[in-house]
Amino acid sequence: MHAHPQNGSHDPSETLVFVYGRMRRGEADHHFLKGARHVADIATAALFELVDLGGLPGLIEGGDCAIEGEVYAVSTSTLAMIDELEDHPESFRRTRIELADGTFAQGYLVPRAQAGCFPRCTEHRWRRRA
Repeated sequence: MHAHPQNGSHDPSETLVFVYGRMRRGEADHHFLKGARHVADIATAALFELVDLGGLPGLIEGGDCAIEGEVYAVSTSTLAMIDELEDHPESFRRTRIELADGTFAQGYLVPRAQAGCFPRCTEHRWRRRA
């Protein structure tokens, strides 16, 4: 993993967002991060599970896995757009999550009750090319 999410200048008007699926570089929804600043390639703390929701991943709390992803610094308008894309707070819930280095970013989680019947991803990362 590359940079530390808290290194360098962080504009207080930006929000650090952890992405782990379709918004990662090379994935179908990465274009929604146009204008966002890539901060780090990093995993979560080992506190999560990743499920396959049928074409997209879902991050759930309460596991023991570190999930690979990327952190971006996004503007207020980009954050609002991501909230809408992720159907926050109905389908995915944006919440503060811990990263592998002990820092925090906003991440989109699926409530465990909604993810119960979906298969777990054993590789702890999501890669589906557009």
